[in-house]
Amino acid sequence: MERDTDKYKRNFERLYDKWNEIKAKDVKSQRAYSEIITSKYRSFLDFDEIGTKAHVLYADAFSWKSDEELWELYESIRLYDALSCELDDEWRLHGTGIYKNELEHLHTYCKKLSDTKLIAHLYKAREQFDLLRKFNVEENNEGEWRYQTQDYKFKRVADFTESRWGVYVKNMDRYGMWGLFVDEQRAYTSFYAADKDFNEGYLDCLHMRIYVDAREYRGVEKETF
Repeated sequence: MERDTDKYKRNFERLYDKWNEIKAKDVKSQRAYSEIITSKYRSFLDFDEIGTKAHVLYADAFSWKSDEELWELYESIRLYDALSCELDDEWRLHGTGIYKNELEHLHTYCKKLSDTKLIAHLYKAREQFDLLRKFNVEENNEGEWRYQTQDYKFKRVADFTESRWGVYVKNMDRYGMWGLFVDEQRAYTSFYAADKDFNEGYLDCLHMRIYVDAREYRGVEKETF
């Protein structure tokens, strides 16, 4: 979910459609589908392919499984649980089905997560921008974008009250901006979401730490010449 929010959302949308197709079938067909899952995962412990422990970080446990493998496992768990809710009255009391309100909440949550990543990128972009200005990197006066780094593009955005810079975040394919307002006593910097025309939008963020430049560091670094 955190690694590729859009991919997770697409996968869950397909899972939701798949479940509705299964749910519409008769009981015999539903039991047959449940048996397909249980033939692969003989016990509940077989669902745990990542070695879950209370102290094991999920980021580490997930590192040796591809997103596709993880999704196949997750889909099997969710379908088994949902099928058991349909076929077993007692299971239904504590099981978890697959419902439309979960899909709706997912869409809302994905937007919040994307906004959380965007504001983190805007802070990082401002740091890179300040370095460009500090070292007197010359502006590009011919194109739309005045500065460009490996991660971002920068352009001036006209505003009546703030000095604004628009940012294109390359690996998110999203736009945002910050604006600086200075009065007689203090300065305020505000951050915004934006569309491609840099119309201002609201950032609806989660309350969590997020690292937009996370990478795995290894003991040996290899270069090819």
